[in-house]
Amino acid sequence: MLEKIRLWHIQLVIVIVVIIGAVNYVLNMQASQLVAVQEQEILNLENDLFNSNNDRAESAVELQTLQAEYVALTELQSQLYTENGELQKKLAFYQRIMAPEKIINGVTLDSLTFTPEVSENYYYMQVVLAQVQRKKRHIKAQGELSIHGSLNGQPKSYKWQSLRSDSKQSLTFSFRYFQSIETSIKIPVGFVPERVVFKADVKGNKWNSGVKLNQSFEWASILRAKQYMVPHQSAPQG
Repeated sequence: MLEKIRLWHIQLVIVIVVIIGAVNYVLNMQASQLVAVQEQEILNLENDLFNSNNDRAESAVELQTLQAEYVALTELQSQLYTENGELQKKLAFYQRIMAPEKIINGVTLDSLTFTPEVSENYYYMQVVLAQVQRKKRHIKAQGELSIHGSLNGQPKSYKWQSLRSDSKQSLTFSFRYFQSIETSIKIPVGFVPERVVFKADVKGNKWNSGVKLNQSFEWASILRAKQYMVPHQSAPQG
C-alpha cells in the first residue's frame, strides 16, 4: 500500500513537471512572438524615420533651389525695372520730337513722381518743369496740383496745399532751363488715390504768349519713382 502511494506521488510530480514545462514553453513562444513583433515595429519606425530624414533632406534641397531661383528672379526684375526706366526716357524724348503738340510754347512738364516715405501715408513729391526750345528764355509759371480718388467708397479730391507738410511750400516756378520742386505730402487715412491733375499758368513774355498746361496722370504710373513719366492725357488751353 505504501509503495502504491509513493508511485502515485511520483506520477503526480511527473505530471506537474510536464504541465509546468508545457506552460513555460507556451509562455516562451508567446514572449518570442511578442519580441519579434516589437522588433518589427522598431524596424518599421526606423525605416519611417530614415524615409522622413530623406524627405526632409529632399525638401531642404528643393527649398534651397527655390530660394536661389527667387534671388535670380528678383535680380532679373530689378534689371528689367531699370531697363524699363531707360526705355521710358527714350520714349519721352522721341515723343517730344514726333509729337510737338505735347509741348506747350516750349514748356513741358518734364516729370511728376511720388515716392512712398518711411512714415505711413507720406509721399515725397517732385515736379519738374523744363524748356525744350533751342533758345532758352526766362519762364515764370504758377502750378496747381490735385489728387482725385475715393474715400469710403465716395469720390473725393484734394488740393495739394491741404496735403503738404510745409505750409510755406508753393508751386511757383521761375527758371530758364528747368526747375524742380520737391515736398512731402500726407494722404488722408482711407483715401485711395486714382488720378493726379497738374495745371500750370505759364506767364507770357515778348517772345511767347501766356499758356496753360493741363495734364493728367494715373496714380499707379507716377508711383514709379525716378522714372521718366509720360502723361496719358494732355489738354492744353489757350
